Amino acid sequence: MSAIIIYIIIGIAGGIIGGMGMGGGTLLIPLLTLFTSAEQHLAQSVNLIAFIPMSVVALGIHIKNKLVDFKYFWWISVPAVITSAIGAFFVKDVQSKVLKICFGAFLIALGVLQLIFIVVDIVKKYKKIKKNNQNDFSKGTNYVKIYKTIFLGEKYMQNTFKHGIHPDGKKYLSENAEIESFPDPQFVYIPVQQHSGPPSEPVVTIGEKVKAGQLIAKAQGRGCNVFASIAGVVKGIEKRPTATGKCDHIIIENDFSGDRQFFTKLVDPSREEIIERVTEAGIVGMGGAGFPVGAKLKTDNKIKTFIINGAECEPYITCDYRLMVEHPEEIIKGSLYLAKAVNAENVVIAVEDNKPKGIDSLNGVLSSGKYPNVEVRALKTKYPQGDAKKLIYSVTGYKISATRRSNEFGVLVNNIHTAFSVYTAIEGLPSYSRVMTVTGEAINNPKNLIVPNGTLFSDLIDFCGGNNGAVEIISGGPMTGFGVLSDKIATTKTTGCLLLLPRKEAWLDKPGPCINCGRCARACPSLLMPMYIDLYYKNGNLDLAEKYGALHCIECGSCAFVCPAKRPLVASIKQAKAKLKERSKKK
Repeated sequence: MSAIIIYIIIGIAGGIIGGMGMGGGTLLIPLLTLFTSAEQHLAQSVNLIAFIPMSVVALGIHIKNKLVDFKYFWWISVPAVITSAIGAFFVKDVQSKVLKICFGAFLIALGVLQLIFIVVDIVKKYKKIKKNNQNDFSKGTNYVKIYKTIFLGEKYMQNTFKHGIHPDGKKYLSENAEIESFPDPQFVYIPVQQHSGPPSEPVVTIGEKVKAGQLIAKAQGRGCNVFASIAGVVKGIEKRPTATGKCDHIIIENDFSGDRQFFTKLVDPSREEIIERVTEAGIVGMGGAGFPVGAKLKTDNKIKTFIINGAECEPYITCDYRLMVEHPEEIIKGSLYLAKAVNAENVVIAVEDNKPKGIDSLNGVLSSGKYPNVEVRALKTKYPQGDAKKLIYSVTGYKISATRRSNEFGVLVNNIHTAFSVYTAIEGLPSYSRVMTVTGEAINNPKNLIVPNGTLFSDLIDFCGGNNGAVEIISGGPMTGFGVLSDKIATTKTTGCLLLLPRKEAWLDKPGPCINCGRCARACPSLLMPMYIDLYYKNGNLDLAEKYGALHCIECGSCAFVCPAKRPLVASIKQAKAKLKERSKKK
C-alpha cells in the first residue's frame, strides 16, 4: 500500500510539472508511456498507478489554462490511461511473454502517435510565430521567446512590457454610455493647427458660405487639410488659445441648413488610391499624436505587421472602446485599408484585456472567416501600454530606441479611431468630426459623443449636464493630457477626451523635495532615472540630463504619478528635451 501511495504522489507531481504548458505537458505523458509504462509492464517491476494521477492532473491544468487540444487526450492519452490502469492490476499476473510484448508495443505506439501530434503542433506554432512577426527572423531569432511560445503555450506570450504602473482606470464612468451625436452648435472655432507639422493655410474668406466637409484650410508641407464641420458662414479668422498654445481659428456660424460635401466613394481602392484619399481627407493619428497618416503610409520599408492600437490605457477615456463595441467591422475594414496601403502581410488589433466586450465584438466579426489576416491580441492591462513603442514591444518583442523608426523593423502602428476614420474616408467622408469622451467625477452625465471639430468645451459641458465642482479641466487624459485655463478651448481631430476633475482627484498640491526613494525609476517603462534628469536639468547641466536619457523619455507621466513628493517630473523632462533639441539645431 505504501508503494501505491508513493506512485500516486509521484504521478501528481509529474502531472503538475507536465501540465504547465501545451508542449511540456503533452510531451511528458508519452515520454512516460514510452520509457516508464512499457518498460515497467514488460519487466513486471512496478505497476503504472503513477501514470493515472499524472495524466488527470496534467489534463486539469491544461483545461484550466485553456491550453489543451483534446485530440491529444481523447484519442491518445485516455486510451493510454485506461490501458495502463488495466495493466497495473492484471498484466503482472499474465505469464505469456507474447501478450506482454503486445501490450508494451501498444503503449509505445500510443506514445509515438502522440509525439507525432506534438511535432506537428510545434511546427504549426513556429509558423504562426513567424507569420505574426513574433520575432524578426532576418535580424536574429529570439529562441527564448520561441521556446516560451511553443512549449508554454499562447498564455505565456509577451503581451506586456517592463515596468509601468496600474492607475485606477475610472472607465466605469462612461464605458457603458453608447455613442451619441452631439447637436451641431451655433458657432464652431476650427483651429488650422490640428496636427504635428506646419499650420494649414486658410482657403476661405470672411463672409463666404461653406458646407460641412468643405476644405477651409489647405495642408502646407507635411501638414493636414482642415474641413468645415458645420454648414454656415465664415464669420472671422482670429488667433485663439488651444490646449497647447495659440493658432489661427476659422470661425463659422451655423445656418442649420445641414448642407454637406462628400468625396466619391472608392470601391476596392488600390494602394495609391488609399494613400491619396487618406491624405486628401486630412486624417491624422487620432490617438493624440496627430501625425498625418498619409505621410506615415508613404514608407519605402517593407512592412510585415500593421498594429492597430486599441489599448486605450489612459484612465477615464472610453471612446475607442465604444467604437470597438459598436463599430467592429468598420474598424477591421479600415485596418485592412491601412495594411493594403503599405502591403503589410497581417494586421494585429491589440486591445488591453480589461475590455472583454470590445475583444469579443471584434472577434465576433472575425469568426465569419472573411478577414483571415486579422488577429485580435489581448494585452496585459498596464499603463502606458498604448505608447507606440511599448505596444510594439508587447506584440513583437522589438526594442526600438528613440532614434529609430518602427517602419525600419517592418512594423507600423495606428490608433483604433484612425482605422475607423480611414474606413469612413474611403466611404467618402472627410475628417471633420470624431468620437470623444466627456467624463470625470465633476461632470454630471459622462458621455461618449460624436463631436464636430471646433466645438467649444463649454458647449460639451453644458450638453453633459454641467460642471459639478471641477477644479481642473483637462484636454485629454489625466496622464498625458493638457490642463486648460478656460472652457472656451475648441476640440480638434486629436481631442479624445474632456476631463473634469474635482478637488479630491486633482493634483494641486505644491511639490516637495525629492526623497531619493527611486519609485520613479522603478515605474519608468523606458528604464530611465527621471530623478537625475530632473536634478541635472534644474542645475543647468544639460549634458548630464542628456546622458541620463532625457531624449528617450516618452512623457507618459508614470514617474510623476508614483512620486510621493508630487514633483512635476514630466514637465521638467519636457523642458530639458526642448532645450536639447534647440541646442542641437544650433550646432
